[in-house]
Amino acid sequence: MDFEVEVVQSTTLGALSLWQTAETHRAECARPIELPKLLLVLPIVFHRRSASSVARLQFASGLLKAIDDEPLIVVGLQERVKSNAERTYRSLALAIGAGLLARSTELDTWPLYESRRRGVPTKIKPQTEREQCVLAASKRLGYWFAGADTVHLALQLGVRF
Repeated sequence: MDFEVEVVQSTTLGALSLWQTAETHRAECARPIELPKLLLVLPIVFHRRSASSVARLQFASGLLKAIDDEPLIVVGLQERVKSNAERTYRSLALAIGAGLLARSTELDTWPLYESRRRGVPTKIKPQTEREQCVLAASKRLGYWFAGADTVHLALQLGVRF
């Protein structure tokens, strides 16, 4: 099965990916993650070349290094964000329903989401190399997004919300 088809069909993997990004974000900056940042996660980690490129980088390398190494991360990203929006919202709903994420009560420009778990639930732990790649990329995105303002991040990636 094609990488994108396999991972895109899994709302569970999407929920786990969003949770991993939010949890790493929380660990790095002690703040919930903004919805627009979550909207960027699945279009990147469910894109095979982007996921592979991001997953293999060191955390300290940063998003700009990832884009420099793999320009396809940003090529077509706006369209991928649009086409993955429904899937992202379904995955977000599942993550909330499963107790992985919760809507934060903090007030901000954007809706905020916070991690409710500190470790990957064993029953849905990634099994395949591809699932592990998606979660490794999600973890790095959470780390990089923690140090980025949402508006600046959108400009870097060439997307509009």
